[in-house]
Amino acid sequence: DTCILPLSPSLVDRLKPHLQNVEPIANIITEGDELAAWKSLLVIFVERGRAWKHQASCDPICTCGNGLALGSFSKSLWKDLAPHVTRAAISPLFAVSW
Repeated sequence: DTCILPLSPSLVDRLKPHLQNVEPIANIITEGDELAAWKSLLVIFVERGRAWKHQASCDPICTCGNGLALGSFSKSLWKDLAPHVTRAAISPLFAVSW
């Protein structure tokens, strides 16, 4: 169980004071095939944890789920970021033999 916070330059500017209070925070740089895999997997993980109805205007990591059913993420440490995150369920990945 986790929350995804897609960061754009404008959102980083607005949330900078709140992001600076969260430790530890890591910036993991990915590129190429790994970046493509994460972009696909994050959408799948959000769908797995989704407990809300989609809207017609939904993005792949839909903003209609921002701030909904966040569980422990809504605690006081995260309360300023909670309205901007989408819940996701990360599950183990298994390779198939064929």
